Order: sequence, then C-alpha cells, then structure tokens
Amino acid sequence: MACEERPMLAPRAPLYHIRYDFHLPERKRDCRFDLTFDGATTALRMPSVSPPPAWTELAVHQCGCCSLDPAETSHCPIAVNLASLLEAFRDTPSSGTCRVKCRVPERSYSKNTSLQEGLYSIFGVIMATSDCPVMGFLRPVARYHLPFASVEETAARVAAIYLLQEYFAWRRGRRPDLDLKKLEIHYRRVQTVNAGILARIKSVGDREAGRNALVLLHFLAQMLTLELRTELTSLAPYFALGSFAPARPDGALAR
Repeated sequence: MACEERPMLAPRAPLYHIRYDFHLPERKRDCRFDLTFDGATTALRMPSVSPPPAWTELAVHQCGCCSLDPAETSHCPIAVNLASLLEAFRDTPSSGTCRVKCRVPERSYSKNTSLQEGLYSIFGVIMATSDCPVMGFLRPVARYHLPFASVEETAARVAAIYLLQEYFAWRRGRRPDLDLKKLEIHYRRVQTVNAGILARIKSVGDREAGRNALVLLHFLAQMLTLELRTELTSLAPYFALGSFAPARPDGALAR
C-alpha cells in the first residue's frame, strides 16, 4: 500500500496573531490586546492612533543610535505601538496581582504574576516587531514568542535563533558571525533603545507599570550583553561534548 507524502510544515499563513488577556481581580478589570503580524516578515500591524500622543514624536527623546530622520519619520514606531497599552494601565500599580494569558496559534500560556511582568512580556514582542531599525534583528525571536521567559531561556533562544540566521547568511555566501560578536553589539544598541523609550515614558508621568516593565526589559538586555561578553558560559554545561555522540570522519556516530 502506497503512503501519501505530506509536507512536514504547514503553509505559512498570511497573518500571525498573538492575544494577551490581562485579568486584574483587585480592580475588577479585564483588558485584551490583539497583535497581528505579517506572516512572512513578522512585522507588527497595529491600528493607527490618530493623532498619536505628543510624546511619541520621533524628536522627543530620540534614541542616540536611531537612524530615522524626523523629517521623514514623524513618530517613533515603538512608542506609537506602545501608546495604547500605556494608556490602558496608566493609573494601575505595577506590583498589583494579575492573571495574564497569552495565546499564540500553536498553544496558550498563562501565569499569575505582577502587572509589570505581564507588560514586560508583551512589550518585548511589540518592540521587536515595530519598524525600529535597531530592533529588527529580533523579529525571528518574536515569531517564536515565549511569554514570561527567564534570562536563561531568553539567552538560549536568542543565541540559537541568531546562529540560525547566520547559517542562512552563510548559505547566501556571507561570512557567518559564529563568535556572536555582532550579536553583542546588537544588544548594546538594544540597551540604548530601552533607555530612550523609558525616557519617553518618564516624560509623561503617571505610567508606573509601563516604566517598570521597561526597566525589566533593560535589565534583561544588560544580562544578555553580559552573557555574550562571557561567551554564554552559564549555558555551556548543557552543551558539554560528553552529552553528544560526535560523528567519525566516515559519518558514523562514535561510541
């Protein structure tokens, strides 16, 4: 009997969706945020806010590493995409208890946590997928979004996906960045962006939860930069040579 051959991967959908639900029992509030991404590029497609808040204008606390020109780009793409979230929680304490549920097409995640950690999770995916020229390298990481990830989980995911990017670059004839030096440079610039967005939020006041979520993201970027500077030594024990059976020159696995 013949077996029907089927593709291992499903065809790529034109759009990719992530939903975040925030339940705040102390305030008897429920907030839902639906994020839609281009299926091919993982670019975030947010409904336009008209007019955007003044603090989102590009020239307001523009990041030192930003290559955008205020004459051509009127507003910071990250700030515009965060504006509705910040407004929704403008008067909500960051340490308040909430239940956060994140739905991606493949599965759902939920966690009882603080509001600032829930915002930290959704802020990360929004910042990576906005049209920011600095953060664009993180789009593949956002495509495989893992909510509430620890520093160690994030370090492993970022390094693995970056090396996969470099593999595809090598296939196209470019020299790959196998020592992750360029990734470390990327993350130093991410710290600059985090600081710039944080300065914007501080300038409007009354956004404690949003400010603290950015502080958590900034801390994460600092820790990842340190991990890269020390050659990911905290992850090295999981990948010790003895954990695998290396191949012999003839292609067989060594015993």
